[in-house]
Amino acid sequence: MHDVYDDFLDWITQSVFTYATNNNIDGATQDYCSKLVIGSHQYTDAFQNLNATNQSAYSLIAVNEQDGTEQAKGSTCE
Repeated sequence: MHDVYDDFLDWITQSVFTYATNNNIDGATQDYCSKLVIGSHQYTDAFQNLNATNQSAYSLIAVNEQDGTEQAKGSTCE
């Protein structure tokens, strides 16, 4: 079965990357933004098709950004 939502992940990634670039967020590369987006959408085929190591790594990026940890590239919303 095709997960239609996966079709939009590239667009979301590009939007996140553009935002990061426009706001001078250091270290938010295209690759980092892609991992952030996929790690934030764990019920998609894109995430489910990753091996367990990558699922954990991508999820950790999403959690770090959400929680504003020291590993986060962006800042928390206030």
